[in-house]
Amino acid sequence: MLQPHSPNPIDVDNHRSVGLAFVDFGRVRSTQQDYQRRPPMWSLPASKVVEAMANLLHRTIDKLRRVVLSSTIRVDDVEVRRLGSPYGGWVVPASVLEGDGWALLAGVGEDTSLEDALLRHSSLRLVSVDPTPRAIEHMRRQATDARWEFEPVGLWSDRGKLRLYAPKNEAHVSHSIVNLQQTDRYFEAECVTPADLAEIHGGEQLRLVKLDIEGAEFAVLASLTSSDLHPEVLCVEFDQPCSIRRIHRERRRLLELGYRCVAVDGWNLTFQAPHLCQTSTTRSAAWEADT
Repeated sequence: MLQPHSPNPIDVDNHRSVGLAFVDFGRVRSTQQDYQRRPPMWSLPASKVVEAMANLLHRTIDKLRRVVLSSTIRVDDVEVRRLGSPYGGWVVPASVLEGDGWALLAGVGEDTSLEDALLRHSSLRLVSVDPTPRAIEHMRRQATDARWEFEPVGLWSDRGKLRLYAPKNEAHVSHSIVNLQQTDRYFEAECVTPADLAEIHGGEQLRLVKLDIEGAEFAVLASLTSSDLHPEVLCVEFDQPCSIRRIHRERRRLLELGYRCVAVDGWNLTFQAPHLCQTSTTRSAAWEADT
């Protein structure tokens, strides 16, 4: 239960995107040491060889689909900065780091490098949410900060107790309300809406929302943009499988609401609403990565 808060590539709208299947994958490259430990291909059982070739094909397809996505989205030329680790970091407009307000960060997993960077480089208050057991355990090990609060709840378009389905790979931490990977294992958790969190943690302008919520982003975006919250920046991971066509439809909907796309990083898209900015920073320079 929540507690009260205490003190110019081509832009092709009619582009027919390539709807190829997605399969999760690990690292694309291996270190030399890893490579040396692997048995030669010819010594593997036929089933392992087929599996390895299939994984290679899936990785290649996913990389090509990312290229297709990034090449068909016009990105506005604003000053941006990458905050956080290569895995959990995001590209954000530099202007969101100036001024006051709060940020809603949905999907902690086991990487809070974005939160750490925001605490160092901005004065925003942070509210992170994630109901998964490993994320909760990860948050217990983090240093406390008066500007950073954590809620062990899920984010959805309605409030209630919902099932969150496990990933196929048990080594992965993220669970999905929409059962993104079609598994049978799940746990139940309390879920809330962005408006619910704003009632408890708000009071200032909602400057930034990050959504890494395993397929629930479409429902939450619809709920968020129909509310009175009006966040300045939206950082959205379009978790796979998801067609490029559907991503373009959502992008066009956000453009109609006054947002502009300012960064494309794989399946992560960053949007900004210029009319909601506290500053007018629009210099066309990129800051160095901060990891």
